[in-house]
Amino acid sequence: IMMGTYAEILPGGVSSSDEARRREVGLQWGVNLAESSSPWHAGSVSEKSKLKLLWVIGEVMTNLRSLCEFSIFQNIYPPESLKDADLVLPAAAFSEVEGTCFNFEGRVQRVARAVTPPGEALPDWQIICRIARKMGVSGFDFATAADIRDEIATLVPEFAEFKNGSRERYPIRFGTAMQTASHKPVSQSR
Repeated sequence: IMMGTYAEILPGGVSSSDEARRREVGLQWGVNLAESSSPWHAGSVSEKSKLKLLWVIGEVMTNLRSLCEFSIFQNIYPPESLKDADLVLPAAAFSEVEGTCFNFEGRVQRVARAVTPPGEALPDWQIICRIARKMGVSGFDFATAADIRDEIATLVPEFAEFKNGSRERYPIRFGTAMQTASHKPVSQSR
């Protein structure tokens, strides 16, 4: 939610209907961001509207073939049936990557890698960046998880205080209604 991975929510948990925030984020990223009120998550994809491509990251879905023409499955576990995915990308688990999370108090914390990922598994961000660069998309030239955290800090104020030892607690809030995979509305306001 805080990273803006839902189409209807911008980084920092702000609704994409907030035109000023959409413009601000779009200027930083060098793109024109459109407003989206449609929920885009695994539960919102139906068999009625077949997609050309479905890239599933961290979700466990079955029957991908009925949803799209080509499917990419990126997860720490392989799909239930290898027949379900056209391309399988092995992702590293949380204990195998450097990263950042919000703890139960709402404080931003560093996550340190505990073990090396097995085989060819990579952190999700590295997989996404490699594919974006191969596609010629700019803005994906991150070398470390710290580089990503620094960019996030320019968009999400809570991350700017990451290096401050006495940083404040921030309850995780978002300023819009959204739907979860179970289609139950979830709403919180700032």
